[in-house]
Amino acid sequence: MLLDAVGDLTPELQVLLLRALEYRQTVFRKSGHRITIDVQVIAMTDRTLSDAVCEGSFRRDLYDWLNGAQISLPPLRERPDRRALIRHLLHVEQEALSVKSAKYLSKEVWEIFMTHPWPGNIRELRSLLRSMIAVAPAQIVEVSDLPPAFLAEQNQRASFVDPAYCKQGRATGSIDA
Repeated sequence: MLLDAVGDLTPELQVLLLRALEYRQTVFRKSGHRITIDVQVIAMTDRTLSDAVCEGSFRRDLYDWLNGAQISLPPLRERPDRRALIRHLLHVEQEALSVKSAKYLSKEVWEIFMTHPWPGNIRELRSLLRSMIAVAPAQIVEVSDLPPAFLAEQNQRASFVDPAYCKQGRATGSIDA
């Protein structure tokens, strides 16, 4: 069983999950019927659960139950193999959509992809790739094939200047009143 965003479970759901895992059964609320479960659990989160336990927002007993082998994957924006991963996912999504002729990313799209912070991580990338594959009329995906909302976000990010950056003396210029 794959549990996504386990760190965001409400306290009530944490109790229900813990009971199901400990007793290896669950109860249907309406009928009261009990079913036995025998599952292996993979739990995913973007939070540090040990910190959540210390803060009191995640149950210690559930943390202990789930805390077997840990695999830590850096977010997409920090992965050194990001280009290869994007290329692979582009291929996978084209196969899933049964695209007859392969599509490739233009140099400009690659530049955007390599500098984008990917706050939605792999899900955001996959969704964007599916959208581009569906709408791009040519074999080469151009910037104009990117969804308008994504481009607007890129433009907004490009025009933002971090005040901390200015305080470090890296940005020059003055504003006269």
